Amino acid sequence: MFDTARGRWVLLICLASCAGAFGQSSELLPLLGTNEQAAVVEALRCLKMTPADLSYKKDYSDAPFRLERVQRFLELPLELPRYANQSIMALTTNQCPGPWSLLAFASSAVELDRSAAELSDSHLPMWKDGFPAAFPAQLHNCLRGWIDTIRIADSTLSARVFGGISRAQRQRAVARFAVENLRLEADAAEADAWGKLGIESATIRDMLAANDRLETADDAYASDLLPVFRNVQYADMIAAASILSGLYNEISNCFADPEMRKVISPDTIIKLDTRLGPIFIGGTGPTHYTEDALLIIDLGGDDTYDCHAGAANGLIDRPISIVIDLAGNDRYRSGSLAQGAGVFGIGILVDCAGDDTYEGKHLCQGAGLFGVGILADYGGDDWYDCDIHGQGAGIFGVGILWNRNGDDRYVARQSSQGFGYTGGCGLLLDGAGNDIYYAGGKYSDHERLPEHYLSCSQGFGYGMRPDASGGVGILCDLAGNDVYTTDIYGQGVGYFYGLGMLLDAGGHDVYRCHQYGQGAGIHLATGILADWKGDDLYVGHALVQGIGHDWSVGMLFDKEGNDKYAAESTAQGSALYNSTALLVDSAGNDLYASPVGSNTQAAGHDGERREYGSIALLLDLAGKDGYMNGPRDDFIALKPSHGCALDENWTDERGRRLRPPTGSVFGIQAGRRAEAPPTFTQTNRFASTPTEISRPRDDRERAWLKLIRQSTLYPDTEKKAREKALAYEILRRDGAAVLPFWLRQLDHDALMVRVRLDEFIDEVGATNAAPALLEALESPNELIRRNACYYVGKLKVTGAVELLRGQLAHEKVRPIALWTLGELKARCILDEAPKYLDDSNESTRMRAAAALGKLGDARAVPVLIEKLDDELWNVRYVAQAALVRIGKPSVQPMLRALPKAPDRARPHLIEALGRVGDWRTANALRPYLRVEDSLVRGTTVAAIAQIKPRWWRSEQERLRRIEQDLFVRSRLDAP
Repeated sequence: MFDTARGRWVLLICLASCAGAFGQSSELLPLLGTNEQAAVVEALRCLKMTPADLSYKKDYSDAPFRLERVQRFLELPLELPRYANQSIMALTTNQCPGPWSLLAFASSAVELDRSAAELSDSHLPMWKDGFPAAFPAQLHNCLRGWIDTIRIADSTLSARVFGGISRAQRQRAVARFAVENLRLEADAAEADAWGKLGIESATIRDMLAANDRLETADDAYASDLLPVFRNVQYADMIAAASILSGLYNEISNCFADPEMRKVISPDTIIKLDTRLGPIFIGGTGPTHYTEDALLIIDLGGDDTYDCHAGAANGLIDRPISIVIDLAGNDRYRSGSLAQGAGVFGIGILVDCAGDDTYEGKHLCQGAGLFGVGILADYGGDDWYDCDIHGQGAGIFGVGILWNRNGDDRYVARQSSQGFGYTGGCGLLLDGAGNDIYYAGGKYSDHERLPEHYLSCSQGFGYGMRPDASGGVGILCDLAGNDVYTTDIYGQGVGYFYGLGMLLDAGGHDVYRCHQYGQGAGIHLATGILADWKGDDLYVGHALVQGIGHDWSVGMLFDKEGNDKYAAESTAQGSALYNSTALLVDSAGNDLYASPVGSNTQAAGHDGERREYGSIALLLDLAGKDGYMNGPRDDFIALKPSHGCALDENWTDERGRRLRPPTGSVFGIQAGRRAEAPPTFTQTNRFASTPTEISRPRDDRERAWLKLIRQSTLYPDTEKKAREKALAYEILRRDGAAVLPFWLRQLDHDALMVRVRLDEFIDEVGATNAAPALLEALESPNELIRRNACYYVGKLKVTGAVELLRGQLAHEKVRPIALWTLGELKARCILDEAPKYLDDSNESTRMRAAAALGKLGDARAVPVLIEKLDDELWNVRYVAQAALVRIGKPSVQPMLRALPKAPDRARPHLIEALGRVGDWRTANALRPYLRVEDSLVRGTTVAAIAQIKPRWWRSEQERLRRIEQDLFVRSRLDAP
């Protein structure tokens, strides 16, 4: 008899066996090996930084459900390639006994604790009319064992995993998710189909109608889903899924005996009824399955599945569904929720052999929504086709597609092929074969590029902005010459505290992505594309090939091969809006093509209104390489705000190291101690929940609210795009009259409301906007005051200084209040800003230093010089810029400070002096051309080259003859 103790034992054996397999060594070289570590340290040194500087603040949101791993990668970005290595080593082995190995990996990726998992056993009968005596006697013992396993898993799901969630809560959560994510408003048939899946069609229609009337509450999505997510007991769910996935071995071993197979004739199908649905056992001939089942075992033949095929649906009391097909070229056809999917349940489909076709719509082919879905295909050249959330998609759950080998084709439209949403892990693992991956082509990106399509696939980790942090999406291909194609968002992308990884172990591969992809972090997230072997081609348009955007971390690593990179804008190790970007090519003769060099190939960014830069690195460590626009072979090119393209041969023709490491990467601690990731607390309030302040007070304000919502909604159709533009035009006609009400809508985190107001307020102008802004500065709501501070500074509204000084007492408002005082050049800055130059919050230190620079008072120079030794680069560079802004009065104090300046501050002093000095300053700097420190020498070369004293040309020629250091030589030859 299969009891609870045995269930725990089986689970432990499964996890232990896979842990051993995951621990096996791999041929794959570490992404951040000795050479790469040394090159990163060297490139950062050229930027007057160390790896500790990468720990600058990137967590500017309190969104809950933050993965500790993602938090760590934002603070210690160089841990990201290390985790990518660990992940592909874990996934490289195909020797594990079943899909539970990948389940263990996926649950670990989203930090689910399996150690405390317990399995329940209610001993409820499974048979409707007792044990089926007519069932072949030879299979009785096997069947009892399988049923015991299913019964234990079912008891665990009902009593522990979902026991605290009512049926109404489940139905509403799935309905809300479907309405907001599955494009039901454009597909009436699909909306009706969900009525057959356990949700009343009226619920779907009511939600769609409320959206259409713009009456859906801002926090409806979060309040319908997040409390449910919090109450799912995931450790127990993974434990139940693990023992169920172990059934494959038991069933395949049972029918491996030829005598046992004879029990089932080729054209016979046996059906047994249970309280969880029927069990079917089909013979070796072709079989047509049209009925959903608890368990289907098919011994062979070219079968057709016109049913949901291994899809569990806890909304209709079908929390478990398993299909095991042992052979044949099979065809699986269904709509949504099919082919290894779990919604409030566990669905598993294992196809052991044959050239198979999988056709589904949404939530299919390895998809979990508040559940676990696994599709494992062990052989053959297969075709997969789905719409949204398929082919390894985990949404508040785990979704896995595992294809062991074969030349396979994967086609999806959106949010698939390794897609991880909040609380979820989506994994697509392909073991071997020349594969084609395509995602896109259906849902236009009307907001940005209507002629292009949203993909959000191929290793995409996505968060519920602004209410919840993202999950983990992984696409891993272990061998073969593969082609990857996405349009907007794809190929190793993280979005809003998500983690996305595309890992390719070998083969000559092609990567195509139009925008936001190929190792990209977008909006406080982390993403990586890593390719270990082969001559690869990377093609994109913008924001691709190792990029970071908006306090994010994005990386692309290519370990071997002669590779080609082609892109047009913000690409190839480039960063925007205070992010970190890294492209590392470790070997081969490579080509980097882009039409404009100013914003590609290690281009930094000034952060615009944030007023500090990004870190952008392009590192090529071997081979004869070609570049367009800027960098070149055997050269170090520095770019503004703050980029470094380093091309230097670090190995000889045999791949041996040519130079010792210049420092340890992973041993360096963060320069800033991040707060613990926020956790979810049981509350009725989310980041998107409006307060009483924003409630409309009359009919006119109610009309404005609808117009604001309409003007800020994402236009996923042409009709919505036209309506959005029309709504904004009506608001423009009302002008300043609408501003007080619009400012009140900032009492909660409504991103697009704020972004559109930023545009609107420019048109209103300072004079007309001033009364509303001054009133908003006295709001009891902190978010409103913070935004009002920004708009006062942006429009240079007068009469606000004393109100702004009062905001300095509030920690979260203080940085923007300092920025605004600087924009207004308020005289009180000289008294107020120095108080905050040693604040624990680096944003406050930056804003204080910047404000002193805008004031332009020479009395601030001594304290700004001290901040050139701050522990973080962003504060040092802002202080340096402030000294440059003050200008000539800062020169003599900086020259006096230079001889005794700390090592960290000296290059900043020299660079500032080069920007504001004259020939006398150049004479004072000349001795630093002969110091031992090559960073100081190179910075001095650049500083004097800006001043160009009469003696500089002859000194340049002398240095070219004697200088050996690549950084200094590159500064001598810099344009």
